[in-house]
Amino acid sequence: MDTSLTLAPEWEYRDFIYQDWIPDQAWSCLEGADEPTQTYAQFALWKSIQEEVAVELDRWRLDGWEPISEIGPQGLKIYRTDRIGPPIDVADIALWLLTAGVALLVYLFVGGAPRTYSTYRPAEFRVRVRRPR
Repeated sequence: MDTSLTLAPEWEYRDFIYQDWIPDQAWSCLEGADEPTQTYAQFALWKSIQEEVAVELDRWRLDGWEPISEIGPQGLKIYRTDRIGPPIDVADIALWLLTAGVALLVYLFVGGAPRTYSTYRPAEFRVRVRRPR
């Protein structure tokens, strides 16, 4: 009869943080009413950095680290900046001309609110990793 106990390994935990961004890495959009643009931005930015993060994470794996949570866009923290655009631009004028003024009447009736352009940039990608001591 074997009386030895098999003990689970003790783990060392750490956060894998990736912040090596290309300066102009961003996702921009025209903000709409109640659209989840932050989620869209997170997925789009994740697709653009996914390979870079995987390469760095593979280096950590060679040192024995393994992620303990899913690797994906949910680990990407982003920040948002807003810019108010002009209430009328060249596209509006072209639309008014193409619709013989009908779009202008709708614009005047509804009211021309200024457009809000949002730009999202990555702040950091973070995932918890562990390795046996």
